[in-house]
Amino acid sequence: MKNETVICEMKNETVISEMKNEAVICEMKNETVICEMKNEAVICEMKNETVICEMKNETVICEMKNEGVICEMKNETVI
Repeated sequence: MKNETVICEMKNETVISEMKNEAVICEMKNETVICEMKNEAVICEMKNETVICEMKNETVICEMKNEGVICEMKNETVI
């Protein structure tokens, strides 16, 4: 996820993340967000209006602010 922009939009308890040539669909189930990519699985957990996404060896922290999700990576910021 380098040099890529991920736009997370919340629509009716559904978070849709759009990448360049990939589409990530996040579904919320019991305060748990499951993101599915091509051959990868991202599990997001909500804790106090904070979404923590865990990938292979990377951790993405998403914060919810007024229908907006701000995702932060290691040395990158994804809005």
